[in-house]
Amino acid sequence: MANQVIPHFFQNLNEQIKDVKTAISTQTISQVVQSFDGNSKEFKNWIKNVEKYGTLSNLDENKLKFVAYQSS
Repeated sequence: MANQVIPHFFQNLNEQIKDVKTAISTQTISQVVQSFDGNSKEFKNWIKNVEKYGTLSNLDENKLKFVAYQSS
């Protein structure tokens, strides 16, 4: 019985940690990258901010898309 409970506990813990990391990441993105509201004059600056955040955070292409999505 205990052999089944322990792996399940750590699996749940791992999922909760992922959720916390996602929440923190989302909050950080909103603090660092300005929100893009569709104004074409601010598009280049917004892209530069997204790319800068990606470079500083060492993000891959898929995670960089997430940053763009979160800030748009």
